[in-house]
Amino acid sequence: MQSILIVDDIAENLYFLEVLLKGNGFDVRTASNGAKALESARNIAPDLIISDILMPVMDGYVLCRECKADKRLKQIPFIFYTATFVEKKDEALALSLGADRFVIKPQEPEALMAIIHEVLSSSRSGEVQSSAEESLDERTLLMDYSEALFRKLEKKMAELDFANQKLQESEQLFRQFIVECPMPIAISDHAGNIELLNDLFTATFGYTPADIPTAESWWQLAYPDPQYRAEVSGLWQTALEKVLRDGGTVRPADEYLVTCKNGTVRIVEIYGVPITNRMLVVLNDITERRRAEIERTEMQIHMIQQDKMASIGQIAAGVAHEINNPIGFINSNLESLVKHTDKLGQYIGIIDDLAEHECSSSARDRLAAERSRLHIEIVTRDIGSILKDCFEGVERIITIVRDLKGFVHHDMQEMKPVDLNKSCDTIISIIWNEIKYVAELKKEYGDIPPVNCNSQQISQVLMNLMINAGHAIETKGNKFGEIIIRTWCDQNNAFIAVSDTGCGIAPESLDKIFTAFYTTKEVGKGTGLGLSISSEIIKRHGGDLSVDSVLGKGSTFTIRLPLQPAHCDDKEQQ
Repeated sequence: MQSILIVDDIAENLYFLEVLLKGNGFDVRTASNGAKALESARNIAPDLIISDILMPVMDGYVLCRECKADKRLKQIPFIFYTATFVEKKDEALALSLGADRFVIKPQEPEALMAIIHEVLSSSRSGEVQSSAEESLDERTLLMDYSEALFRKLEKKMAELDFANQKLQESEQLFRQFIVECPMPIAISDHAGNIELLNDLFTATFGYTPADIPTAESWWQLAYPDPQYRAEVSGLWQTALEKVLRDGGTVRPADEYLVTCKNGTVRIVEIYGVPITNRMLVVLNDITERRRAEIERTEMQIHMIQQDKMASIGQIAAGVAHEINNPIGFINSNLESLVKHTDKLGQYIGIIDDLAEHECSSSARDRLAAERSRLHIEIVTRDIGSILKDCFEGVERIITIVRDLKGFVHHDMQEMKPVDLNKSCDTIISIIWNEIKYVAELKKEYGDIPPVNCNSQQISQVLMNLMINAGHAIETKGNKFGEIIIRTWCDQNNAFIAVSDTGCGIAPESLDKIFTAFYTTKEVGKGTGLGLSISSEIIKRHGGDLSVDSVLGKGSTFTIRLPLQPAHCDDKEQQ
């Protein structure tokens, strides 16, 4: 079996020739440069050498020259197989060194095998090229060889310069893309050193490369809470290991709460893309989108609540209208019963007079008169008790009707500047006789500018809150409690707080306390509309009514009303 030594510094070229030659029945040896090939040939002489020209350590020209100068190797046929030295001068130099053929890559397998068989056949018949010494003198060979190398190196340098220029342009374009990308981007190396932050990253989070030179410094600043930082870093590390194993994008969580340099918190989506030994991190700030979603949800809830309140209002208006007429009729008949009861009392007086003037009457008559008197007294007493309960029931129904009307009709007409401190004093003077026996009153008024509102409606809210405070103290069973009225303001709002030391509100009732018809009072003690009406009134003034309560320790209801812009400016200047 004939042996062939193939020489090339590119592994793919060696593999292609090795497979081709072995497939055609040759014994094949390989070498990655001329020096290794020369050593291999001197150890075991091949039947043919096929060599590339441009190689490290020793190129093909020098290998050919060394082989032709060696008495043991000079008769071995030599084929140059090259893709870099392709000019006529390169071929002339190769043949002058004693090469048998100069073949340009690539060749079809059939054509290449034909050349190989032809060279081997010529070698067996004794038709070989003259040695280098016979073809050209040493000086000429050296000049031709130097010229060939110079031309090739010059070409390679030009190709390298062009490649470097393209690489620099690509790097510059990539860096420009990163810097100007409309999303915050960071790039770190395998050791966690941050190599690049684009402009939008610094604009969004405030951190500069000096603030976060490493990924660890980013973790410390962006996630200052140790527990949250440990949670986020653990998720990130797990996701990163999976991506390095299976490929893909690092995204362990839907969103992160990132703390900026100024202390604000942004809601961010974070994606990591491993690129060789670098990590490209892209951050998508979704804070405004989340806020818009929350506002949209709150708006939808508000609209649903408004529709719900409107529906309840329509029902309430109908109920109030339907109840109002029969209540008047019932009340009229009750008053008529009262008059008849009074007449029964007059009959008792007549019977007593008859008993005194007709002393001669028989014992039977006197006993009958006494029994009549007793029956009339019993009937009068029972009717009076029944009438009292009826009047209380009617009064409660009238209260419900009034509250229903108030629930339906609370328009925002007659808005004008109101002194809230004076409004509180006015309501206190009206209801004080009702609550002074159960509570001590304390007032802590602040300096509040006039608030533009409907005085009558705000007074209605204050009265409801103060009466509720008194009832809460009375319900607790304390002999004496405390009610505190506080007022104050900030740059944008005025506040009124009504606190009590009463029974408080159970936690499960706090989120229902302002719902229409919901009440924590005993059956028959409230309509469940007072706080709902109060909350709606304050909302229509642009404010809100909130509650803070501890069961068994008391409650605080706080009214917030917006100040007029002029007053807001005054407070800021102060």
